Amino acid sequence: MKNRTIKKIRRYLVYLAVVTVRAVVYPLSFNAKSNLGSFLGALAYKFMKSARQTAIGNVRRALPKIGKKETERIAEESFRNIGKNVLEAIHLEKMTPEDINELTEYEGLEYFDKSMKEGKGGITITGHM
Repeated sequence: MKNRTIKKIRRYLVYLAVVTVRAVVYPLSFNAKSNLGSFLGALAYKFMKSARQTAIGNVRRALPKIGKKETERIAEESFRNIGKNVLEAIHLEKMTPEDINELTEYEGLEYFDKSMKEGKGGITITGHM
């Protein structure tokens, strides 16, 4: 019972932190959110020891031939990227299709356009923002 109560309190505190961060960063520009997210990700990497060790272990398993410094660099960059993604996602509701188009890079769009003009189907592969 005690552990369940502690978990509920922790979850509520995380919820409050997320709501507070969202309210604070919402007015910022996309680039400001992106930079702040990267910074917060780096802080998380530094202070979240268990998560950092998990990330380093995952990189080691995925890329066993790279050295310790490169493993740690990739793990930290992953934290930075997650921080950016989280804060950038807050910005999505403000964005118009034109805004999103400005941030999007297309590769091989001519093949897609050609298949559409010919009345054929196509497969599109996309990453996430």
